[in-house]
Amino acid sequence: MREDFGTVYTKEFGVPREQIANSLLCRCCHEWARPLLKLVLLVNPVTFFQELQHLESLKGTINRNEFRQEVRIIESFNRHHLPAWRRTLQLRISITKLSQISRILKTDKPTFDE
Repeated sequence: MREDFGTVYTKEFGVPREQIANSLLCRCCHEWARPLLKLVLLVNPVTFFQELQHLESLKGTINRNEFRQEVRIIESFNRHHLPAWRRTLQLRISITKLSQISRILKTDKPTFDE
């Protein structure tokens, strides 16, 4: 049976399962924005509530196709619902970085030994 993204991410990066969303948020934002992101998370964590919920839903994905569907939801949020001040400061999840992380999941293509 295939492992879900949360299990694979925990093994790959050594992050406890309950902290995966926060880890992904920090890992997938622009490097120069990370200190500001961490500061905002400390002062007002509700600011990133929706993104953290979307990132939580990634834990249960078992293949890249499911992962991509969840990433599209996050991309839509970035484009249409991100507050102007965050868009200006680029305090958002980088879809490119998030998509690169999906590579830790096994491929969707069936192999001969399955």
